[in-house]
Amino acid sequence: MHNNYSRRDFLKLASVTAVGAALAACAPTAPEATTAPPAEQTGPVTLDYWCCWPGMYQEIQREHVLDAFEEEFEGQIVINDLPVPSNIDQKLITSVAAGEPPDAAACFGALISLAAQGAFMSIDEYVAASDVIELDAIYQSRLDACYWNNEQYGFPYNCSAEILLVNVDLFEEAGIDWENPYETWDEFTEVSKKLVKFDDAGDLQVAAFVDWFPRHSALWFWSNGGDAYDPDTQTITIDRPENVEGLQQVIDYALEVYGDPQKADDFVAGAGSDAEGPFCVGTQAMAYSGDWMPSVYHEWCPNVRIWPAFFPKGPKGDSMVVCGAGDFIGILRGAEHPDQAYTFIEWMVMKGNLKWTEAGIDTNCLVRDAGVVRSDWPDIFGDRAAEVSKMWAESAELSKVVENFPAYAFMNDELHRVFDLAIHGQMTAEEALAEAQANVDLEMDKYRVP
Repeated sequence: MHNNYSRRDFLKLASVTAVGAALAACAPTAPEATTAPPAEQTGPVTLDYWCCWPGMYQEIQREHVLDAFEEEFEGQIVINDLPVPSNIDQKLITSVAAGEPPDAAACFGALISLAAQGAFMSIDEYVAASDVIELDAIYQSRLDACYWNNEQYGFPYNCSAEILLVNVDLFEEAGIDWENPYETWDEFTEVSKKLVKFDDAGDLQVAAFVDWFPRHSALWFWSNGGDAYDPDTQTITIDRPENVEGLQQVIDYALEVYGDPQKADDFVAGAGSDAEGPFCVGTQAMAYSGDWMPSVYHEWCPNVRIWPAFFPKGPKGDSMVVCGAGDFIGILRGAEHPDQAYTFIEWMVMKGNLKWTEAGIDTNCLVRDAGVVRSDWPDIFGDRAAEVSKMWAESAELSKVVENFPAYAFMNDELHRVFDLAIHGQMTAEEALAEAQANVDLEMDKYRVP
């Protein structure tokens, strides 16, 4: 199975979502809100802040973001940033259970999963009392992923989106318009047939699309107008007919383009690091990509010309689709300084995220900042860097809500498992999704409110 490359993989970070018995209760309501340190505070409060970014990413966050926060709140709040480069989810759960949590944490996509286990506290009262936060200014699909059981548990901190990157040279060689190559799955299939190349023995030499297992598995449902979850009723909807059709179109693509999907799997397997992989060496025409990958590819293989593209729409889809991505930031249950922690996380989404983007890391979450050009993108996209930056930022608003229920990670793993079986002919699409529906339903029973 080919695993999609993400910045999280790049940092070699693990995300473990284990249920702790000591955290079975829901997070409590936030204490009375204030967006400034208490008046009686005579010296700066030090906030313990855990994040997942070690090495150069921690250095960039410190220099461009955290130092700016401390300067603005000089004498009031100091940030003690601690990178936790592995198992941060489990370590947060353990720290809360032990009564020694950090004040705040940025936790990749596990905000709701951890909140449902009692690790993050509700911030509803803080938000209601604040005259700083502008919820309407945040990309709605990412903000929606901060709620569980009608309570808000944090903010999005960076609003990256995951789409496709195309190899411009391979598209040009095949005579394909690389700026507007396709819209529907049928067109996507025909374009891919022009791109793939086999040798006389039938071995694959140039691949088109090969990422059957997207990081957000429901992508194939969204492309056909479906979804895996109904947040209003907390219902798993994996086995909907449009979802079955969405998966089937991926199966049909693999068969029509490659004859045997295993040929595509073998082609990308065992290539070593992604820097040595087929996209970077110029033998794969399309790659699943987050908005951090242009910079990575520019470092690894600067001679490969790239351009972004959305995923195609299916017969019942309304439009081409993208995947939401990015991280969240929240206050831990039992935090020593929850008031100051709220001041910090609010500042991080309203001001800090923009500084993070300007430093070349991830896309900001505020709609008004769409088009902020990442530091190295002019080297990658030339005089069209602002255009690409705006398109990629606005795609965050086009994305569906992801990671918005506690069993989301479990669902992804389960869908990857049954997708693999269906794509390789061991189950039908309908059988695969029926099995996944039953298993994810059982997992969700742990979290549903009676």
